[in-house]
Amino acid sequence: MVTPPKHAHPCASTPMSTSKPENVTKCDFCPREGGTVPELAALPGDRGHETPSVMPAQASACAAVPDSPIITTSPKARAVTPKWLSCFRLRSGENISVNQQSIEPRQYIAAWLTLSRLPFHTVGVFPFILGMVVAWSQGYSVNWGVAILSTLAVSLILLATYLAGEYNDYETDSLNTGYNRFSGGSRVLQTGPIGRRPVLVASILALAAAGVIGLVIQFHFNTGVLTIPLGAFGMLCGYFYSSRPFRWAYAGVGEVLIGICYGWLTVNTAYYLQTGSFGIIPTLVSLPIGISIFLVILINEFPDRSSDRASGKNNLVVRLGLDQAAQLYGVLSVICFLAIVTGLVAGVPTLVGVLSLLPLALILRNWVALRRRRYQDARALESLCATTLLINLGTTFAYILAFAV
Repeated sequence: MVTPPKHAHPCASTPMSTSKPENVTKCDFCPREGGTVPELAALPGDRGHETPSVMPAQASACAAVPDSPIITTSPKARAVTPKWLSCFRLRSGENISVNQQSIEPRQYIAAWLTLSRLPFHTVGVFPFILGMVVAWSQGYSVNWGVAILSTLAVSLILLATYLAGEYNDYETDSLNTGYNRFSGGSRVLQTGPIGRRPVLVASILALAAAGVIGLVIQFHFNTGVLTIPLGAFGMLCGYFYSSRPFRWAYAGVGEVLIGICYGWLTVNTAYYLQTGSFGIIPTLVSLPIGISIFLVILINEFPDRSSDRASGKNNLVVRLGLDQAAQLYGVLSVICFLAIVTGLVAGVPTLVGVLSLLPLALILRNWVALRRRRYQDARALESLCATTLLINLGTTFAYILAFAV
């Protein structure tokens, strides 16, 4: 009878043999401390991903013993599973088995798609399209090469921003237990197969690709001297929204910069690339879009307030508190309505007034809900987050349709 070693590996369903199996690979990315992993145990640095300051309950399966090996019984599993993926965190309460050490490629791809947050690219891409539609409605011909490349650049900047947020907000997202579908990050780094370091690298690569496209647009298509400064401003605001050294979201100015970048910057940059100038109409059009995306960010911070405060992410909701933040939401909702009316008076197509009735009805609905402090109920708060996003997208679509017909 073989006596099991003092520290049996937690992944093994039976006690480990004292002899090292032929297909055992040592895990270089797990903690060296013995014993079980506490719920918020500090992790030492590793080569596979950036060191978080805390570790959630979904702890690495290999973290329980010093120099613990990873058991892989299938050469095929070893072939398809990169080494840095072998310590991916499991959902709390799941049993750890040998088969869970490998991951199918489609699961890996799905995790990256979730991290990319493609549905949320719409809040930046659609205002950019609006700027081009406004230019077209005023008699300018659309340069389709510039249109396609610039839209791709915008999407890459959004991708870099979201991936950088996943990387930099790992601590606050790990502490977050009150998140909903619109807040708290994608949760992939907390539960999925991807480490933090590859996400950071992907963010930088996306940002670099956007910069290259910007240079092509500037010097090949000769779109104007402000092409690179406008793009650089968006890149700096997006990437450093959560990244050091600026971390705009942690300093209480992130919401304002998001309003500027997703509102004025996107609409007017697209207009500028097609016309070589700026105009009062695209500026007026961008105001309700910028205000409404500000409201999206503000309301999405409500569920995350406790974890944001604990991790030092001092955004507006943390600084103001829920009640005052709700009052700010109400005031800005009124300003958003007034911005739409101002545009109509200044020459924006009257169809906008008709198409904006639904977003305006949602604004009124949310204002009443906040007055009743419905944000204290988790389900009602998630509904507020959803309808605020619809206000932003609905307003953008109303303008696009009005200028296109």
